[in-house]
Amino acid sequence: MIQITPSSVEQVLATEAKELTALVDLLEESAYEAAKAEANYKAEFAKARLSAKSSEGKKVTDAQAEDEATVVTQGLRLDYLITQAKVNTIRERIRVSQSRIDVARTLMASLRNMT
Repeated sequence: MIQITPSSVEQVLATEAKELTALVDLLEESAYEAAKAEANYKAEFAKARLSAKSSEGKKVTDAQAEDEATVVTQGLRLDYLITQAKVNTIRERIRVSQSRIDVARTLMASLRNMT
C-alpha cells in the first residue's frame, strides 16, 4: 500500500509547478512559431492565387486559382498545421498539469483534515 504524506504531496506540487512553468514557456514559443507559419502560408497563398489569376492568355476561374494556390503552397500549409497541432498539444498538457495540481491540493486539504 502506498503511504501518502504531506511531504510527498508537496513534492508532487513542486514538480507539477515546475512542469507547468516550462509548458507555459514552451507554449509562448510555439504560439509565436505558429503565428509566423500562418502569416507565411497566407501571404504565399495569396501570391500564388494572384499569380494564377494574372496568367496571360488563359482564363482562370476563382476556383482554379484557389486550387493552383493550394497545390503551390501545400508544404507551407502543412508546416502551419503542424505548428498549430503543437500549440494545441501543449495547451492540453497545460490543462492536464493544472488538473494534477488541483488533485494534489485537494489531497493536501484532505490530509490536513484527517490530522
